[in-house]
Amino acid sequence: MRIRVAIVGGSIAGLTLAASLDPQRFDVSLHEERPERRDAGSALAIQPPAWAVLDSLGVGQAARNRAHRITSAALCDATGRHLLRPPGLALHLLLRPALVDLLDSAVPDAVTRRHERVGDPAGLRADLVVGADGVRSVVRRAAFGATLVPRVTPWFALRGLLDGPPPVAEEYWGRGDLAGITPAPEGLTYWFTSHVSDLGAAPHGDDAWRSSSAVDVAEALDEARRLFGARPDRAPAVLAALERARPEDTLAQRILEAPQPRRLVRGRAVLVGDAAHAMTPNLGRGACEAMVDAHVLAREVSRPGVDRASLGRALARYEALRLPPALALPAASRTLMRMALQRRLQPARDAALGAAGALVEAVAPSPRR
Repeated sequence: MRIRVAIVGGSIAGLTLAASLDPQRFDVSLHEERPERRDAGSALAIQPPAWAVLDSLGVGQAARNRAHRITSAALCDATGRHLLRPPGLALHLLLRPALVDLLDSAVPDAVTRRHERVGDPAGLRADLVVGADGVRSVVRRAAFGATLVPRVTPWFALRGLLDGPPPVAEEYWGRGDLAGITPAPEGLTYWFTSHVSDLGAAPHGDDAWRSSSAVDVAEALDEARRLFGARPDRAPAVLAALERARPEDTLAQRILEAPQPRRLVRGRAVLVGDAAHAMTPNLGRGACEAMVDAHVLAREVSRPGVDRASLGRALARYEALRLPPALALPAASRTLMRMALQRRLQPARDAALGAAGALVEAVAPSPRR
């Protein structure tokens, strides 16, 4: 008899899992409240473990054909002065809609798709309920504790795509804000900013996270333009991107931090992706870790001999493999975010980064002529 799997959340983690489970062994249902939101425009860094997952699903080469490779980038201060240039950079960017489309194409036709909001996961008829429903995960709250709700931070993030590539890939750390631009696939520019803002829900209160997405994008863009344009020595690339940005091509979100569960499995419920380890975007690892979570979970429950009776042991192996990164990576990302948005120690931070950059350049091997 097939194992019944209900996947709550139909974005990157949920699609990867649905695509990875053999319909001969699993009866899979994929529950997504708003499928149209999966293709929100942004660019994602695809790292080697994620490429392995895409290859296993048979869409790796198609993804490579649509990715943009970046071999040079710089970390700068707010004015554009280079502080640190990572050596040996080999970064691949893929547009989020392209990644979602490729994962969706790999999902077997036998998977039942339900366009619905899951209010109570306990009502799902399944042997395994997978929370792939992001930072606001209803599965996490229902199975792991109602107190595990996101915390609203003071930070606000904007990101979007523009026609035409920029000449460089750079990230700019200011005093309490950051911004970045980079070439993206299809000849586009991907840009992003983060700053302290009162837009949307106030950063306090137990239920502030519920309304944190209700933000006027045009208002958020105007605020960012005022903030980043307040200094005449701001990096021109940041100001140019903000001036060209259009609300319809821009995502505006308050950054949420989810409390980290000490477990990934409880009973028949299991967490993957942002539901398990939501992190700020500074490491560029969220999408990759979501795909790896789903791949490892599918591998463990698909081992020979795993059935309904032994499913718990398979889930325990998944948790043992994925809990360490689920604990470490969000902490590292938060630390990097706080460093990037430092106010009081900004001069010391820039001096330290500049010294590190000079050291890297001094010891890096010279390019062959």
